[in-house]
Amino acid sequence: MFSNLRTEGGITNHLFIPVSAQVFDFQKDMIEVVASSDTELQRVADEGKLITFFQLKNRVADVRPARVEYIRNGQRRTFELTSAAPNDELLHKSPSLLRKFMRFRMINKVDPQPCQH
Repeated sequence: MFSNLRTEGGITNHLFIPVSAQVFDFQKDMIEVVASSDTELQRVADEGKLITFFQLKNRVADVRPARVEYIRNGQRRTFELTSAAPNDELLHKSPSLLRKFMRFRMINKVDPQPCQH
């Protein structure tokens, strides 16, 4: 029923909930993974998908890949584990309650989004 509902990246096709009604920015902060030493993140890059920063941060904190190149807010960034500062935001997971209940799907970089169910 909701398989093609789009609410990510500041875009919505929801009939009743406009972008302005989205209180939290979790779905607005979309990341394009360019390359990664982590196979799962590399798969995201190879498939041309976007993921939320929330997902990227938790994946990097869990797996601790040697390198991740990504684009966030139009800026290309590189995370390298060997040179990361201890307070780097990618090394710290979101609170466990958020990780437990918040799940986001990957989306294509270009529209239209295919039906994914």
